[in-house]
Amino acid sequence: LGRVNYSLLDRYLFSVSIRNDGSSKFAQGHKYSTFPSAAIAWNMGNESFIKNLDLFSKLKLRVSWGLTGSQAIEPYATQSTYNTSIYYAFSTGDKTSGIQLGNPGNTGLKWETTEQKDLGLEAGFFNGRLNFEFDYFIKDTRDLLLNQTVPYYVGGGSITSNVGKIRNQGWEMSISGNIINSQNVNWKSDLNLSNVKNTVKDLGEETQIFSNPDITGLNGQPEFIYAVGQPLGSFWGLNYLGPWKVDQATEAAKYGQIPGDARYEDLDGDFAIDGADYKIIGCGLPTTTLGWNNTINVKNFTVNLFLQGVFGIDKQNYTRGMHLMAARDARQSTLAEISERYIPGVNENAYLPAFSVSSTVQPQSTMFLEDASYVRLKNISLGYNFNIKKVGNLKLSLNATNLLTFSKYKGIDPESSNVGGGGSDINQSIDYGAYPNSKTYTLGVDFTF
Repeated sequence: LGRVNYSLLDRYLFSVSIRNDGSSKFAQGHKYSTFPSAAIAWNMGNESFIKNLDLFSKLKLRVSWGLTGSQAIEPYATQSTYNTSIYYAFSTGDKTSGIQLGNPGNTGLKWETTEQKDLGLEAGFFNGRLNFEFDYFIKDTRDLLLNQTVPYYVGGGSITSNVGKIRNQGWEMSISGNIINSQNVNWKSDLNLSNVKNTVKDLGEETQIFSNPDITGLNGQPEFIYAVGQPLGSFWGLNYLGPWKVDQATEAAKYGQIPGDARYEDLDGDFAIDGADYKIIGCGLPTTTLGWNNTINVKNFTVNLFLQGVFGIDKQNYTRGMHLMAARDARQSTLAEISERYIPGVNENAYLPAFSVSSTVQPQSTMFLEDASYVRLKNISLGYNFNIKKVGNLKLSLNATNLLTFSKYKGIDPESSNVGGGGSDINQSIDYGAYPNSKTYTLGVDFTF
């Protein structure tokens, strides 16, 4: 085989893999797909010209590429379904149980594929006490498994299809270090920060596709849209311009309204606020996330603090809207903020509209779209070890989660949502009575003998 140059193996690292995955969710001919990956790393810290700098305890440059697949569809999406809870009228005053074609199947479905390219740098300082890692990545997902609406003239419902391409592009950074490392005191800190730009690059023959219509059932309009050039989780709604002013009375009258009534942007200029005036008004996906973990040991005493941060995210606060505008199940305003509404001759520069029979409040608008960025003390724990001679060890601990939250969001919890999470990348960040994360306190006793 020849002579192996071990000095090269010490400086360069290679990794290649290939896998072939199969799923019974897809029809014959599309069950299997192949996903290769490759990576190369250069241990620059082992080069003599880097060692001579006497600066780095570790320095590595790496490049990777790979494909992964997704089969995130219902088990029988390739097969057509039937609705059995249907009735037909064959005679006056009578109905007969029947069957109707439901969502059509798609036997051409195949694996959703994600291609990721990554460029990374790792660096260590002070004999490994301080470590830094940075990655820049481009992740393209093609043949997206999405539900498309089927026109009513061909049966209605939706069909799962491989449509379009999504790009996630951004960077991730982590810094970890032993800030204090002595006999009686130790402080270790880990900081993670990431920034991602999500963009819909292609939707096949479409330029925009709406999500399942009216998730909250407020006004019959879809609340989310995925459109070329825009991120997933884009909100679909009206642009609220504030109450009509006194000097705009003539213009307001064209809409059958008066000063103090809610005013919305009329995109088509037809003097009516309807579905044609809806547009993208925000995004429920965050752009930046942060995590910061600290562990401090002072002799037998231990403290751990974990801070979580989410930035660049919008949220539709429908809960606030319902309780301010006395709509649906809320029969009267229950928030003190309502005192800041438009009042003729008293508070004519208000953001909220006046009480008026001619005013129409549209919750699916920028009126209740809020910045839901936050920083949260996600976890804090205190512990103390008692070394009881000739008996054993006794550890007492106190743990608290979601103790403090710093945010401009006016709802109960900027993190909670009725949609999104692991269920969907498209529908994100709606607060319509969303159950908040609770504060919890835990006391623990651990005795070892």
